[in-house]
Amino acid sequence: MTTPHPTTAPRELVLHRRYATSAEDVWAAFTESERLARWIGHYTGRGRPGGTVEFTVTGELDAGGEAAEPVTVTIHECAPPHRLVV
Repeated sequence: MTTPHPTTAPRELVLHRRYATSAEDVWAAFTESERLARWIGHYTGRGRPGGTVEFTVTGELDAGGEAAEPVTVTIHECAPPHRLVV
């Protein structure tokens, strides 16, 4: 389920999902570029709180689309394996 969080700014989106695996495995799927690339895209750079990475969406390639231009993503919070705020 994807729902707007009532206490966040209008441009923010909070995602809640349940996966049939451990929190550590889900964390790795989001924070290891090679694993994230299997789903939606990859990033370059060293992610850390206050730092940035360059994220490229590639998830549409299998549907005949093109890779998007990289965007700079700031990592605001990082509390493995439960909270990642970008």
